[in-house]
Amino acid sequence: AMFPKARLPVLLIDVVGGGVVAACVMASGWLALVRADRTRAEVTEMTKLVRVARQDLAALRQARTQQQSRLAQGTAELAERGQLPDQTPVEDYFQTLSELAGRHHLRMLRNSPAAPRRYPGLLEQRYTCAVTGSMPDLARFFRAIEGTNFWADISYFQITSGSGPELEGPSARNAELTISLFSAPPVEASAENG
Repeated sequence: AMFPKARLPVLLIDVVGGGVVAACVMASGWLALVRADRTRAEVTEMTKLVRVARQDLAALRQARTQQQSRLAQGTAELAERGQLPDQTPVEDYFQTLSELAGRHHLRMLRNSPAAPRRYPGLLEQRYTCAVTGSMPDLARFFRAIEGTNFWADISYFQITSGSGPELEGPSARNAELTISLFSAPPVEASAENG
């Protein structure tokens, strides 16, 4: 009589155990299904990120190619024109300037230094210069100045006409120029340490 009573708790334990196992199987199936959707969404998101990263990489490679091209062009220009000098060859420049004025049928009236300007690693020496001649000759002279092998630039000019001893005929014009000559003097040790 005791034996049948002992079967009931074992049977109850089996039913409860089977229910727990079934619940675990259903929970793991549900988790696998939900996790599969999440995994699919994560894979899709990662695919988009990889596509964007590849586009960024292609853009960076293109930018690198452009920068390398600019560097090669700048290097070629530097080799053609030369580096900024340590000192400005003022005498050579003004000799060339006088020759250019004569070659373009202009008369040099005066040259005089103006206050220099200093920038970090750069010295701009300025000179005012006055020439007289016809407008076409002045235009050719300006272009010739810009084409010299010196690190020089016309930073200001003014053209006037009128009467005066420096004018030669009704078509003559006076041109007042400010010419900037550039150099990169070496940094002195005391300035570096100070």
